[in-house]
Amino acid sequence: MKKNIPADPKAKVRVLIVEDEAIIAKDMEHMLETIGCDSVTASSGEESLQKAEHLRPDVVFMDIRLKGGMDGVEAARQITDTFNIPVIYVTAFSEEVGTDPRGLSSGCPRVIKPFEEREIERVIKKFIPGNNN
Repeated sequence: MKKNIPADPKAKVRVLIVEDEAIIAKDMEHMLETIGCDSVTASSGEESLQKAEHLRPDVVFMDIRLKGGMDGVEAARQITDTFNIPVIYVTAFSEEVGTDPRGLSSGCPRVIKPFEEREIERVIKKFIPGNNN
């Protein structure tokens, strides 16, 4: 799912990172900043819904396995259904993507941990204004 990004080519892509491991979230924030994105983090599914509603990011990087009452699959479903914000799944288990009976689609963009900056950049470029990838 591609979201309409502001037409201003100088506008930064706004990213919500949903990750309960602080060091991974910080690493991802740094990578996104390096490629010119603005980001904010949430550490739970519930918090991600609140931040998605208030901040209306252009895209969400969602860890599939989150601590707490709501996992990343459910949080992603609610974010896409309610706010029409695209989600990029982040997981340490490549086999999770495409096999989840709750609707985790193999067609969704994803990043497998451990990831490198070039992988984050490859996936996020789809959401940068003027980029036809």
